[in-house]
Amino acid sequence: MTLTVLGLFGLLIIIGLGGYQIPFWPSDKEVSFEEPFSNYIGRELSVIGEVTALTWNDFPDKEKILVVSLTSLPRAKNRFVSHKIPLQKGQRVLIQSAWKSFKLIEFNYYYQVSVPGAGLPEGVPIKLDIGSDGIPDPFFYEVVQSKNSFKFTPSYAGRSLTLTTTEYDL
Repeated sequence: MTLTVLGLFGLLIIIGLGGYQIPFWPSDKEVSFEEPFSNYIGRELSVIGEVTALTWNDFPDKEKILVVSLTSLPRAKNRFVSHKIPLQKGQRVLIQSAWKSFKLIEFNYYYQVSVPGAGLPEGVPIKLDIGSDGIPDPFFYEVVQSKNSFKFTPSYAGRSLTLTTTEYDL
């Protein structure tokens, strides 16, 4: 009995590491309205380190891009990466929403962002991985602070999330 359970658990690990979507695996959950992530929604970041955008494909169709991830060293190089696009220092990154996903044995957090003028594919989600503290890596990003910055605070309207702007005190 225990051997069977261990065998099935091992099979799940192998399938998970292989990148297969398991039908009963929980889908990503939006956490934009939860602290500390809500403090960053609507904020603008500036790239200050070496950051590369990786376009992840639907192998074997390398032209169908599923998602773009912003990453620093070490980068991935395998059959699932179609393009590596380096971002320029000073490039703007706008935080749009925060998400939590369950990966193997732990939760991973990421911001869904937009990167205007970087030449990234249109209509494809762009992810910026973060820790559970919600802070983008300070070695690669800095929060842009100016008099025109706004802090977006989430509020509920029925069951959907809407964003309302309030002036951000610096």
